[in-house]
Amino acid sequence: MGLYKHRPEPSGSMGALWTLSTIKNAAVLEFGAMGHMVDARITLEKAGICRTCGMFSTHIDDIDITLGGVERVKASVDYILKNSCAQAVFLLPSAVPEIIGTDFAALAEELRPAYPGTDIIDFNFSGLTTALNKGVEETLLTLARRLAGPGEKSRSYNIIGSCADFVRFYADAEEIVRIMRGAFHMEPGCILTSSASVDDIKKMGGASLNIVIRKEGLAAAEYLEEKFGVPYYFGRPYGLKGTMEWIRSLGDFIGASPDGGFLADEYAECDRNYDMFHKLYRRTKFYGSAPLRLSASSHSDVVGGIASFADELGFEKGRFWCVDSGGSSREIPFLSEAEWENLLPDLTGDVLMASGDVLAASGRDQGLLLSHPHGLWSICPYDAPFVGFRGTVNLICTWVGEIQKRS
Repeated sequence: MGLYKHRPEPSGSMGALWTLSTIKNAAVLEFGAMGHMVDARITLEKAGICRTCGMFSTHIDDIDITLGGVERVKASVDYILKNSCAQAVFLLPSAVPEIIGTDFAALAEELRPAYPGTDIIDFNFSGLTTALNKGVEETLLTLARRLAGPGEKSRSYNIIGSCADFVRFYADAEEIVRIMRGAFHMEPGCILTSSASVDDIKKMGGASLNIVIRKEGLAAAEYLEEKFGVPYYFGRPYGLKGTMEWIRSLGDFIGASPDGGFLADEYAECDRNYDMFHKLYRRTKFYGSAPLRLSASSHSDVVGGIASFADELGFEKGRFWCVDSGGSSREIPFLSEAEWENLLPDLTGDVLMASGDVLAASGRDQGLLLSHPHGLWSICPYDAPFVGFRGTVNLICTWVGEIQKRS
């Protein structure tokens, strides 16, 4: 692990924990230090993740470390299943069993016969060398491989990639559900993982469509298409034109025409906000003494959508960078902590949306939070979304508020 001035980068194990934490009727068991899951739960609650599954830690001592003992894991699984309604137990390693080479796959295989009807699933990839986003990807794929079944065929759809490491992940998923209901009169089956239960995941193969809203969900969607014949559509809708195009393209993909009345009503509401933004933006630029720009940092799928929305609005862009190294591009590069810190003096007058660390380092409040981590407790899961029609209205209103501070 390198040295960090603000915070270390989250590991693949943290990505797995965030992804698994919202699954209902399940438990996460970490083979790790006593109290670690208490800190993890506080971190999740601080980020507004209130609907967590059971979260447990075994404790670990010198006997486990020197002799490679796993009795604590076995005793913990027994305790969890005798004292909860968990239908699945997810085994996570901490740094110590990873270093000493505990075979989690063999351990899970040994435990399964003792608990028929319960899914005991190992997530045995490295938290020491695996990045956050790779952890999310591997976790989604493992859930698809180990839990998803054929299900009863229906006209429902699944959402893949609604995970707790994204800001406003609940709200964004709910906006997509609202759009699908209004435009295509379709209902969701499984929202993986923000509103998923173990039973929901087991029925994923019966859906007629998978909607993938982040690149880390593509591997799981490809597996489900190959295994159960469920086609997938990839994309996150940002802005009015972007959302309309997302709906039209999805309609072509599934061979259905969207509801014209629904689209007309949503378009009219967003169009009024566009007019308000342009009037205020032009006036502020005309009378302002400095350029008025938008800068942003988040996951590449998110910040790419925000950048496209800025182009659609005619909002002058400053600097855009991503926090996932695998999503880096020429237009939206990945920046290290030292690189973005050196960039901040050039963004003094910009409307800046970023993580809490970036906002704090630039002397901003947390009101323009676009990615974790952040320094404030966010206990309400019913925030306005950033995607879709209502996300369009929300972002415009947010930016108008910032523009007014400068006018």
